[in-house]
Amino acid sequence: MYLLCSVKILGKEFIIICPRCGARNIVNLDKFSPEFGGLRRIALIHKDHALIVDIDSSLFMRGAYITPYTHIVGTATIFRDYTVLTDIIIVKNFEFIACWPTKKIIDIRTCPECLTDLYNILSLIVRNLQPQIAKEKINSPETISMDDKHFIVIRNSYVVLFGLVPSPSNNENRVLWFKAICGLLGDSPLPTNVLRELAEYTVERINRRPNKQDILELQKISGKSNS
Repeated sequence: MYLLCSVKILGKEFIIICPRCGARNIVNLDKFSPEFGGLRRIALIHKDHALIVDIDSSLFMRGAYITPYTHIVGTATIFRDYTVLTDIIIVKNFEFIACWPTKKIIDIRTCPECLTDLYNILSLIVRNLQPQIAKEKINSPETISMDDKHFIVIRNSYVVLFGLVPSPSNNENRVLWFKAICGLLGDSPLPTNVLRELAEYTVERINRRPNKQDILELQKISGKSNS
C-alpha cells in the first residue's frame, strides 16, 4: 500500500494514488482555495470509501486519510474529473442532484441520502449526463434507476437535474416541482442559503401541484423574479 504524489512543472498538479484501492487521481490545486493555515483539504471519491488529502501552501502533503463518504461533508471533493459540492442541506422528501456537464460540477447538497452509496450514484449520474441534446429533450422528464434508487431526469440549457423519487411511477407532483426548480438553475450553482430556502419552500407543498404563485415565490427566492 502506498500513496504517490508529484507536482508537475505546468500548474499545480498532484498525481495521487490511493493506498487502499490504487485509484489514480490528477488534482489541480488551482481549482481549490486554501483553508485556514494555507491547507487545502480535498476528498477523492473511490469505490466504497473516500480518500482525503491535506496539502499545504508549499505543496507538501501533510496527511492522507481513508474515510466513509459521510465524513466528506463540507470538504472540497472530486469524483473522476468532476468537482462535487458537499455542503449538505438536511432536507427530507425532496432530494435532488444538479449537474453542470460543461463545467464538470455535480451538486449533491440537496441529496443527503446519496451519501450512503455515493460512488455508485455518482457513476450513474455521469453515465446519464448529456451536455449536447436535442431541443425537444429540454425539460422533458425521464426516469433512471439503480437498485432501490429512482431519479427523475430533467434538463435545461445548462443543467441536468436528477430528482430522487420513491418509485418509478406516480410522481406527477414531484416532477412539476423538479421542473420548477430546474427552470431556476442557470449556468452556475446557487448559494447554499438560497438552495436551502428553495428546498424548504417546496417540501411544505410537495403533495400538491405548484401553482402560479408558487412559481413567483420560487423565482423571488432565487433572485430571478425579474428575469
